[in-house]
Amino acid sequence: MDLRRALRWYGGKLMRVGRPKRFTVNGTPVVIHHRATIAHFNAIAQCFQLRQYEIPELGANLRAKTQAYYQAILARGATPLIIDAGANIGAAALWHAAMYPAAHIVAVEPATDNVVLLRQNCAIPNIDIRAAAIGPHDGTITLTDPGVGADSYRTVDDPSRGYEVPLISVASIMKDYPSPAYEPFILKVDIEGAEQQLFSGDPDGLAQFPVVAMEPHDWMLPGQQTSVPFFHFHASQKRDFSYHQENVFSFSPALVATKTGRTGPASQS
Repeated sequence: MDLRRALRWYGGKLMRVGRPKRFTVNGTPVVIHHRATIAHFNAIAQCFQLRQYEIPELGANLRAKTQAYYQAILARGATPLIIDAGANIGAAALWHAAMYPAAHIVAVEPATDNVVLLRQNCAIPNIDIRAAAIGPHDGTITLTDPGVGADSYRTVDDPSRGYEVPLISVASIMKDYPSPAYEPFILKVDIEGAEQQLFSGDPDGLAQFPVVAMEPHDWMLPGQQTSVPFFHFHASQKRDFSYHQENVFSFSPALVATKTGRTGPASQS
């Protein structure tokens, strides 16, 4: 189902009714609260109708290999670590929690109004919420609202354009979840153009995640080449590339080499 069909099928009902939305993902009931806005509808529809974070299948069995890698982490006695950078109201975090129930998820979101719903939606033990923006280093940065909805807040280096929020790095998060108790698994990035700064930093921490799912924002910021550092990172690490819906996926050689025992297309609930 494409986004236009999803809007026709689901949008009017969401905008009229403020009740929490209920889904079943991988056999797990999911309840998500929202404010009946287009921005929140987009976040919900993209995750649960369009399933934009579902691993692309294609011919390389990447979906089955991702599942096999997840199981291998568990077999080593470790907890798979997922970082949701740009968590919004928690739709993607809830999706990943249902798909990978033994994983620990760090949901990073800087916008205070989104964080209120994020905490309500993700009040479960395996989701850790960080009210912050993500970047190449720790510090502070300014969050600004371009006026196009609660799913499009941006970080800028101009205090006059918004309010100050904490800035945390992937490396800093990983220090809180050290090996061997935790192993990096999925890094999801939807940060409205700030991927340019994130992937311009030290690639070592980012490269430890066998799956990186990133939404490019060149369409929103034409001429600024916001996705170029991501593709430099991807190519320099000799990773495999795929895409699904609005996201591009980068798979490490370790994941691509995972043996699944399958000879045909993989499947996942």
